[in-house]
Amino acid sequence: MLTSVGWATFQPSSAAVLSAADTRAVLLVLSRLRAEFVSAGSLAQAAEWLNSQSMDGSWPDIDYANRSNARWPALVHLERTRTLAIAFSRQESALMGSPRALQAINRALDSWLQRQPTSTGWWQVSIGAPLELMRILTLTWETLDPGIRSASLALLHTPSTVPPERATGQNLVWYATQQVVRGALTGNVDDLVGASGRLQAEVVITEREGIQADMSFHQHSVQLYTGGYGLGFLMDSVRMASLLAGTPWAYTAAKLALLADYTLDGVRPLIRGSWLDWSTRGREFTRRQRVSRPAAILPSVTMLAALSPPRKQDLAGFAKYLKNNRTGAPVVGNRHFWRSDFMVHQRDAGYASARWFSARTVGSESGNEENLLGHWLPFGLTYLLRRGDEYDQLPAVWDWSRLPGVTSPAEVPQFSGLLVGGHRFAGGASDGRCGVAAAQFDRFETQAKKAWFFCGDLMLSLGADIACERPSPVATTINQTRLRGDIITNLGQLRRRGVADRLNGVRWLWHDGLTYLLPDGQDFQLLMRQATGTGQRINKELGLGTVSADVFMLTIEHGRRPIGERYAYGVWMGETAAPEASWVPPNFSIIENSPDMQCVHHQSGQVVQAVMHRPGTAPLGHGHQLTIDRPCIVQATRSPEGWDLALADPLQVSQAMDLELNASGQKPWRSVVEFDKSPGMGGRSASVKLTALG
Repeated sequence: MLTSVGWATFQPSSAAVLSAADTRAVLLVLSRLRAEFVSAGSLAQAAEWLNSQSMDGSWPDIDYANRSNARWPALVHLERTRTLAIAFSRQESALMGSPRALQAINRALDSWLQRQPTSTGWWQVSIGAPLELMRILTLTWETLDPGIRSASLALLHTPSTVPPERATGQNLVWYATQQVVRGALTGNVDDLVGASGRLQAEVVITEREGIQADMSFHQHSVQLYTGGYGLGFLMDSVRMASLLAGTPWAYTAAKLALLADYTLDGVRPLIRGSWLDWSTRGREFTRRQRVSRPAAILPSVTMLAALSPPRKQDLAGFAKYLKNNRTGAPVVGNRHFWRSDFMVHQRDAGYASARWFSARTVGSESGNEENLLGHWLPFGLTYLLRRGDEYDQLPAVWDWSRLPGVTSPAEVPQFSGLLVGGHRFAGGASDGRCGVAAAQFDRFETQAKKAWFFCGDLMLSLGADIACERPSPVATTINQTRLRGDIITNLGQLRRRGVADRLNGVRWLWHDGLTYLLPDGQDFQLLMRQATGTGQRINKELGLGTVSADVFMLTIEHGRRPIGERYAYGVWMGETAAPEASWVPPNFSIIENSPDMQCVHHQSGQVVQAVMHRPGTAPLGHGHQLTIDRPCIVQATRSPEGWDLALADPLQVSQAMDLELNASGQKPWRSVVEFDKSPGMGGRSASVKLTALG
């Protein structure tokens, strides 16, 4: 027997008649769901879909037999039906309560049930279509034909009814959301209890897919996906926490606290204005973007702050940053995501990131006809920017063999699925202020030892032991970005366009707020041109429309079949206006760049950063030397008491490392550094204070 509850009806649980408290809670969840779904969508084409619908409930322009996974045409049927359901339910709609609109919705659902269209992609069938169905059912539940309503409801899934390998991370949240809607519509408290439990169980630090110990997010194996699936996970988890707040199925304080930590420590560092680092978005960054990712998460950050987790003030500040669309840094500092082979350096002046992969992670993926040219993405990609719009619309016209920061031949290998097979030597060390990262690469007959050094407003990049057996010319790309405004060098302004210029005698080059530091003895080339391409090169869904953009590309040329080559360059973010020809670069020195060690000294911050590919000794200055008995990555910062070290094991095999600090005329200081080998902590920096020296 159906019990009337105003705009909706629900079937009490078979286990027991609902208590008054549970009834109120169910109605609260239903009202929140309805308010959310009725406001999320445009009415612009509602009349068009109503008038173009066939008598059998289908639309003649939809190819229902097409089972494509990339863009399943049949799903458009449910999207149009949802538009009609919103028009039927929204106050300001001309179709609100319209018998004709309701008839069209019933016909559309009946047509879907009769046709039973399917896709080769399991996600489309078990997540994409049910997510549309649950919205339609929530908006029209009490007015739908009972038979159609019951049959449609049966298409909603729960996490326990799908293969367990699919019910992880963001996919789990989507399945549990279906269960919440089903439980709310039918008054089945068991569904609500079960869904809430599964949703909250996924808000946990894990070594599986989901939130990692470093606050990055993995999906599709050990793959960095904070800005893709991880962003969806955040938005949907916060939405469900807000939906269930004040009910018996509410999220616990501990789960809200972890969502706050993930938002502030995992997502916030990746944002700069309208930019959310493409290195964290997997194949999704090649898709058409209608709303910037930072703008998309503003409602979630605002909602999470209102739920009052311990870091409420920080969340409110982050929400203010997003709302005002600021272009500075939402948070300043260096963050190494050791679980994901990724480092971010945020300063008031600018933003830089480095992305690599190892034998422990997945570098990239190509699937669903997306990210078709992305082979080189995890081979040391560096993004360099100040505002956040520097790379807008460039992927369609990029030279994908010349990605920023990458050393590669002028070829783009094809791959499908997950890109794996990285080197064991990869990692980074950070103290939260400065950081150093490094990786060895051996792929596609190309080898290199690459390192990045971040401190203050400066990023230095070194490469050594570069070799390639491919016949194509090899280069290290410093940047390939949008060409904006003047290009100024120590020799004056550059004006030529459309040709590659060798930068003979150029020691620094300024463009769009970044100053590129170009040490002697290297073949620097600059290309300024208008590039044209189509989105279909990188993502079949984008079609054949032509895209054009003015491109700035700065490279270091290594020639054909190089052996033992190296490079060095810097990027200074501290000069927003074009400097004078007499401008003096920041004070740093490259101590060594060899196959054994890559080491730099930032004099202004009294910081030495070293990548030791073999056991050895790094000179720290002040007459001090640091000897380490294993390959390592180390950052040493001078303090009044001695040295503060951030130390990491890039091979992640050492339980401990032996250190010996020598100073002129003093007895050597020795120590053993033990690494945290607890779950999820492999690769995290260890902190050491050397205070034994005068």
